[in-house]
Amino acid sequence: MSSHVWERLRPHWPFTLVAILGLALVLSNLGKDYLWADEGDTAVLAANIIKGGVPKAWDGVTFLDSDKGARLNHNLVMVTSPWLQYYVTGVSFVIFGKHAFSARLPFAIAGWLTPSSFFSIAANAAITR
Repeated sequence: MSSHVWERLRPHWPFTLVAILGLALVLSNLGKDYLWADEGDTAVLAANIIKGGVPKAWDGVTFLDSDKGARLNHNLVMVTSPWLQYYVTGVSFVIFGKHAFSARLPFAIAGWLTPSSFFSIAANAAITR
């Protein structure tokens, strides 16, 4: 079975090499700098999900508000953005700990997978024609 997989991948070795190098570049400095404002919002709301299950702007110590409460309901829960990004970051925090690297990692991997997915779809479409 492994020889069959190798045979299918052999024509795509340049893309595989570029993808591996791209992954190395994407991951190389993820935790180097502080989080930007929107990344910080995501990280704080993810940490609050770990504490309370929902993305609340108030955790008992820190209040997160960048737009005078326009994105919050009366319980201080974020209601204007989809919550998936906060839950994904929360899972990353649980697995890797709370720091800049783990806050950025899921989104870096998603960004890295996008060209790979496009290439795979395009290759399958070209083969079927």
